[in-house]
Amino acid sequence: MSMDDDKKSYKLSIYLLKDEVKNFQDALKTRVAVAKIFKLKKEIEAEGEILIGITKSTPSGWRELLQGGTEEEIPDLDNSSNRALAFFKIEERIFVLTFGYGKHLLKEELIEHDFGLRTALNIVNADKLLSIDKANLDNLTLLTRTQASRKAKPEAFNIDVIRDLLRGVTGESSLDNANIGNIITGNEGVYIIPKTDFADIPKSLKEIKKAYESDNYKARFGWIDNLREEKDPILIEYLCSELVKDIQKKDNSKIHLAPPFLIDWTAYEGFSFTPKGKIETEFDIDTFFEAREHNLSHLDWDKLSALQLYIKYGDDEERQPFKIWRCLNYQTEKDKNIYVFALGKWYKVNKKYSDELIEFVSQIKESDSVFIECDKGMNEKSYNEKLAKSKTNYKLLDSDLVKSDLVRSEIEVCDVITQEGEFIHVKFRRSSATLSHLFAQGRISAQALRRDRSFKKNLRSKLATIGINRDLIPIENNQVDPSNYTITFALIETIDRSFVKSLPFFSLINFRLTAEDLMLLGYNVRVKKIRII
Repeated sequence: MSMDDDKKSYKLSIYLLKDEVKNFQDALKTRVAVAKIFKLKKEIEAEGEILIGITKSTPSGWRELLQGGTEEEIPDLDNSSNRALAFFKIEERIFVLTFGYGKHLLKEELIEHDFGLRTALNIVNADKLLSIDKANLDNLTLLTRTQASRKAKPEAFNIDVIRDLLRGVTGESSLDNANIGNIITGNEGVYIIPKTDFADIPKSLKEIKKAYESDNYKARFGWIDNLREEKDPILIEYLCSELVKDIQKKDNSKIHLAPPFLIDWTAYEGFSFTPKGKIETEFDIDTFFEAREHNLSHLDWDKLSALQLYIKYGDDEERQPFKIWRCLNYQTEKDKNIYVFALGKWYKVNKKYSDELIEFVSQIKESDSVFIECDKGMNEKSYNEKLAKSKTNYKLLDSDLVKSDLVRSEIEVCDVITQEGEFIHVKFRRSSATLSHLFAQGRISAQALRRDRSFKKNLRSKLATIGINRDLIPIENNQVDPSNYTITFALIETIDRSFVKSLPFFSLINFRLTAEDLMLLGYNVRVKKIRII
């Protein structure tokens, strides 16, 4: 029996603080309630300390509800939150182990946010993954976790190396090292379950630091460098100032609000911008502009960094504070490079990668159809109605839904259809979310036309009622020739610029993938910019 067999397994949650943090106390939030600080034993081979936070107890949010159902007195039901931290200085870098709710004691901005994922990717056996967390940052910041029933290769997790930003990974460790354990998870932090005691923790941290500084991940996960975290403090200061300026302008075309974490929707009630304020259910940047209307003109980065929103879960009376800056998504350019603020970090987009995206989209031809200009004050509905009346071969289908068995619901075929088989999809370029809806509408409609017999049958009936020959759409799938159809995406905006320059970076990715999918199906894809006069 080895000595490790006598040790217990503990789950360790490990975070690395940024290099500028030199003292343990500097990492703590202001006015943190500390019960006691303990020095480490002399035999522990590292400098460090243990900090125990004061336990908070709050009345449960559901006692009052239950009391309404009985005459008998229900006893007080308190929720308690224990919190503790263990600091270690390893080779001049400070690591923090968190226990209970201990992470809430740390300043979020001082955590090295790429530490956990990079470390895990350098340690994990890439052929034995258990789960993947990824973010599709286009418009909705779609966060997903894909979990396998057994260890699998990356291909099993349907990772899109063009669209997806990898945020977390869990898998079998490639190191035969008792200090790491068999399974490792990495996102912001590193999570391991070794058989250990306190004296072994510095050994684990040395192994983890070595892994963090390695480039082994490039062999299987090199594509994650398409977006590299920007760390130049002078450049970050400039980028932050640009973000603040656009917040002051209330530019909802460049900024949107999205949670950078997976929400427990079974308990989620909403969030507020003050501890007891109005509950909002949807993350919408315009609600932030409205809530902070009175002080936007005086906003700077320091003030923005101090702002919080408060997440309300049904089983917790106390709303959980969360920094607003971590919920902002934003894009800007400097020196012909694209920078994106997402999930609380600044990313520099690999220029070769962005140039390839722009080149692809730039090569998509403009529609040959004649489009009218958009009158000032028009909405999407009124523009589509006017466009449909502008040519005898144009017919209106805006909001005229057609039932589909493919998606088990009704589909908006397009906004305007031509007798020649051009499906025109139109949107005002007001926010990233509208672009996402535009591309999804075109993709779903085209897929149904290619594969769904029921959809085609219903569409034929619809065409007959608006004066288009129903035989434009054959019923049988094998009779549909996609090359006979054109899918056109049209954007309306006041700014005189090309279609490709109208797309924010993540919308650019979304459009490229949408266009590629449609082209692979055999469709002609076209674009159009419509000017507001």
